[in-house]
Amino acid sequence: MNLLVSYNWLKEFVAIKQSPEKVAELLSLHALSAERLYHIAKQMDKMVIGKVVKTEKHPNADKLSLNQVDVGGKTVQIVCGAPNVHAGMLVAVALPGARVRWHGEGDLVTLSATKIRGIESFGMMCAANEIGLEKYPDAAKGIIDLSWLQYTENGSLDSRDPFSGVRPGMSLVKALDMDDVLMDVEVTSNRPDAMSIVGVAREVAAVLNAKLSLPTSPQPSPTRRGSKGEVPISLSVDIRAKKLCTRFAAIAIDGVKVGPSPWWIQKRLFMAGLRPINNIVDITNYVMLEQGKPLHAFDADKITESLNHGITESHIIVRTAQKGESLKALDGRIYPLTESMLVVADAQRSLAIAGVMGGEATGVTEKTKTIIFESAVFDPVSIRHTARALNLHSEASNLFEKGLSDESVLPALARAVELTLEIAGGQVASKLVDTRTQKHRITRIILKSKTIERMLGITLSVKDVVRYLTALGFNIEATSKKQRARSWRVTAPWWRHHDVTIEADLVEEIARFYGYHHLPSKLPDGPLATQDATDKKIFFWERRVKELLRGAGYTETMSYSFTSEAAIQKLGLDPAQSIRIVNPLTDDHAYLRPRPIAALLEIVSANQNDRDHIHIFELARMFRPRVGKLPDEPLRLAGAVVSADVFREAKGTVELFLHGMGIASQRISFPEYMEDEFAPWVDTRRSVRIMIDNEKFGSVIMLTEKARKNFDLKQDVALFRIRFEELTALATTTHGYTPLPKYPPVLRDLAFIVPKTVTYAAIDAVLRKQALVTSVELFDLYEGEKIGADKKSLAFHVTYQSPERTLTIAEVDVVQEAMIKELEKKFGAQLRDF
Repeated sequence: MNLLVSYNWLKEFVAIKQSPEKVAELLSLHALSAERLYHIAKQMDKMVIGKVVKTEKHPNADKLSLNQVDVGGKTVQIVCGAPNVHAGMLVAVALPGARVRWHGEGDLVTLSATKIRGIESFGMMCAANEIGLEKYPDAAKGIIDLSWLQYTENGSLDSRDPFSGVRPGMSLVKALDMDDVLMDVEVTSNRPDAMSIVGVAREVAAVLNAKLSLPTSPQPSPTRRGSKGEVPISLSVDIRAKKLCTRFAAIAIDGVKVGPSPWWIQKRLFMAGLRPINNIVDITNYVMLEQGKPLHAFDADKITESLNHGITESHIIVRTAQKGESLKALDGRIYPLTESMLVVADAQRSLAIAGVMGGEATGVTEKTKTIIFESAVFDPVSIRHTARALNLHSEASNLFEKGLSDESVLPALARAVELTLEIAGGQVASKLVDTRTQKHRITRIILKSKTIERMLGITLSVKDVVRYLTALGFNIEATSKKQRARSWRVTAPWWRHHDVTIEADLVEEIARFYGYHHLPSKLPDGPLATQDATDKKIFFWERRVKELLRGAGYTETMSYSFTSEAAIQKLGLDPAQSIRIVNPLTDDHAYLRPRPIAALLEIVSANQNDRDHIHIFELARMFRPRVGKLPDEPLRLAGAVVSADVFREAKGTVELFLHGMGIASQRISFPEYMEDEFAPWVDTRRSVRIMIDNEKFGSVIMLTEKARKNFDLKQDVALFRIRFEELTALATTTHGYTPLPKYPPVLRDLAFIVPKTVTYAAIDAVLRKQALVTSVELFDLYEGEKIGADKKSLAFHVTYQSPERTLTIAEVDVVQEAMIKELEKKFGAQLRDF
């Protein structure tokens, strides 16, 4: 969460003597991170008030006007395309050298005197969104009209709006009283108390050891009564969803005059990134910025009422939505509500989506005469679920989601009433209704000096501990009167009871105000944590295999451990057999992945249009459910290949890293793939098992046509997968020595025509088992009309060798003839001439 904090507003509450830069530096060191400073005077440099003296049509353009503008002491000519320019109008003029955002979009542009359609133009008359006032009413519609400044030249309409003496040529920042510095402050999500000017002021006062003077408003009470002393409006609140709303306060004010807010309120809303609406709505937003407490205002006349002996009765109900209920919100959209969503209602209908947004029907307009202010605290989880479900997020919902204190309700409401009576007039017309469903919980924690020393490595005096915590609003008292006793009973202030709950939280508060940069820097000593020998071996081989694969041109991927129901179904698996997450962030991450293969295939699918060759791998865990136990999480190495000869590259990659793990070729074989009901995506005719010492450790697989279509794959993809943890048990860095053969090999190339249903692995197994055959390598696969539509040709390099003698041609011929006959008998293979 980020908050734009006005330095001038901050100084109203804290006696600051330091510069904005110094305040930002100290705040970042000890409390909240001030990420950036915005000097408004610098942003509005070379911008002045101008008065349009004369306007006429541009001689060379129908949609442009030629304007004579008084900019103080001289009149300049400015070409403009806005339709709302007229003589006598006060405007914001950016002179040459000023930096503006053209039409409110893109980067800042430095202006210079130029010709527009052949006519000299000196500077620019600006729209509000071109000079940083994006939230000004109709900011993008024409030139910003500042003529209202003329009406207060002889005295401000509000003592806080110093507009007297506004004249052409005056700097814009001075005329608008915006010579301020904004601090972009990052507030962590556990600190909603700091998401306000008051919250930041508390932190700044503590950091600077400066005096803090926060606004205090009187408790509102009825100022309008009948002849018998009765209040004209009787308010009542019924909280039916007691677990979802812990406190709800309301009060009515009648006789208000709804209209624009005074400039001092509007400019603070602008600078915080909010758009002024009218004085009543602006007051609720102003109080939210100031105190961090969202409020809402209802048009009381639009709430279902009853009349009882001349007294208007308004009954407000806090309940969950009814089945089939909907609400048209202030943004003009109709939202269907579910029975888990909290609403504020009257006897007949819902009035607002609690904590998220009010309803259009009871919104405050210029015709409103009587208002009801609401100040409440709602369950943060309920508000978050509602905002997410409706895809409706607001400044209010963002605060409520973080959790607000019950004790924030009345101070904010009293401040809103005070500002309303001052700005919009009217009288308090009802009693203050304050309904609670639970008492405020006071947080008390025992803090020991030993804990501070153990966690921070420093010894602090009692005086320092008390000073740090007291400055932050904590109440601290010794647990014992004994002189040597160094423990305290600490009571957290009401605005911190959500995030300060244990002793370690207090130590953190002390640490940040002592200064993390002052803590001693010392390397930890003592014995290093030992690793299990098995873990050491796995970590070593993880690094080694990754190096081997990266060296072979592969890219490592790191995908989520989560997957979607759709991805599981694409593999032909049943999602019911996978592990579903109770509270997934999105539907795409609703399950723990049962296989790493799906993520690789989705990566291939996303990149296949940009690359002809793809080589990726991932070493990750898969998750299998176990009844009554935590999931099984075996480690798997998986890879995917897209190339001209995908199968051979994938198989060659497996051989590469197996050899790199010290597993000799003689121990490795690739027999044909067996039918696997748990892998319905595998084309068993074109896949092989990875066997080491006749035990299966994985497979090199090709996808079925259905699986390819499921993942929208345009060409063949070969995959390999390995049971990695089991494999590391066989791995070794010790390499055996096999002497070079004394006798030369005999190399022959053989090609066999076989039915397409016969697998490569089946033929390979027959070739390898022959006596004197030491090596078999597939080097060509051919399919075409020349050999028949249901046939394929496999060509092999076959090596014959004896460790005892030089082989004769006759000996090799005997072995080869036996090999050919066996293949012919088993598979109907035919020897093909080259």
